Amino acid sequence: MICPHELASTIPFVVMQILAWTVRANLPAIGIWLTLYGLQLSSVERKTAASDKRPQPEQVPNGLRWVMIVVFLFGFTVGAGAWPGSTTRCGWGLSPDLELSLLQHALADLPLDGSSHCSGVRESGMLAWLRPGEIRPYDVPERAFLAGRLKEHVRISDDLRAGWADRHRRGDGTWGGWWIPLAQRNTRLLLISPRDTECVRSLESSNWKPLAIDAPCLPYGLAGDPALGNRMVQMLALLDLVEHGAWSYPAPPAGGAGHYVDLCGWFTGQHNVQLDLQQSRTMEAMQRHLAAIRVLQYALQRSCQEAREAYQRNQLALAYQEQLQVGRASRWRTLAYLGSGGNIRTAVELFGSETLPPSSDPTTRNWQQAVKAALAGDLQSAIEELPEHEDESLYAKSQLYLEAGEPARAAALFRRLIVEFPESMCATLARTTLGLRHE
Repeated sequence: MICPHELASTIPFVVMQILAWTVRANLPAIGIWLTLYGLQLSSVERKTAASDKRPQPEQVPNGLRWVMIVVFLFGFTVGAGAWPGSTTRCGWGLSPDLELSLLQHALADLPLDGSSHCSGVRESGMLAWLRPGEIRPYDVPERAFLAGRLKEHVRISDDLRAGWADRHRRGDGTWGGWWIPLAQRNTRLLLISPRDTECVRSLESSNWKPLAIDAPCLPYGLAGDPALGNRMVQMLALLDLVEHGAWSYPAPPAGGAGHYVDLCGWFTGQHNVQLDLQQSRTMEAMQRHLAAIRVLQYALQRSCQEAREAYQRNQLALAYQEQLQVGRASRWRTLAYLGSGGNIRTAVELFGSETLPPSSDPTTRNWQQAVKAALAGDLQSAIEELPEHEDESLYAKSQLYLEAGEPARAAALFRRLIVEFPESMCATLARTTLGLRHE
């Protein structure tokens, strides 16, 4: 029979074990707690050996008790995703990374045969489980290692990641390039982890085209494959919609979906922003930077630091695009980059000091408040803060409407900008966005 003292010691130990096994980020805090717990137990065991009697519950020193309470609360807060900037959660069931429904929908009714190149065992396992048509995974790193094919598997993956399609000499004298070996294997499908953003970015300019953009592993088909043509066209239309169309990011269910239950989301009604961040990274790697910013809105409202960093990277990429088109970035891009943590010296060197409002400009505070509101995910307040009758502010409002998924209102402001400031740099950017020619 378990005595009350043993039960009181076992319950917090079990709770900590659950938090440690469900959320990896909890391990540091829980490791501290378990260390303190172990020291306490060892002290009790030494007293037991010395007296050869059953130990009586001893009073824990007040200092140690408070340390244990603080560490416990910290571990619970981080595990619950309630710590400021926290993106981890405590859940139950299969990880969202193993949710099959989105990949199953992407590969449904595709008459595929041949082989698939999979970046890891997770991707291979999901394909083997779904079994779309007759296609099978060709290899995985673990099996390739046992069979002595690991070097070949890694080289092909590296060529895909580096964009080496054609035959070329590697540094070690062997022949590289993914085209010939994949053709010899009759490879008709790639399954890539969305976390491998380098590979996703490289495939964007290759003949491999995505068949899904939100699956836990991204399937790619080879352009020209008759069995995949319709699906590729659908995906290109979808990518255009999320980048330029009337679309806003639908938040995932707070309580989880499919085979996963988000316990914290179920109780709090707030979904896991880690899913948003992963989707934003995928859009960023696919060079859909405006779509990546759209996906970040919920995470920005939660004051997530990772979201601010992703926002900064995508604003910088869009600023580069503007610079290529007209020679410099717009004021909005520069201020959004700086407001999200960018370096002012870098901004001036890249885009010029003329992109910053003069210190004597009475609208400077409006711009600062607009950037602050946008970084908080409040796009409407950001639009209202900006001045009404400036070319830069009209362009900034148009871009904010695009981020909000309202292209019609953005187009109206673009046309107003072209009429009122026809010679402005922003008017040139507006014509480019609208697909109009300068007449």
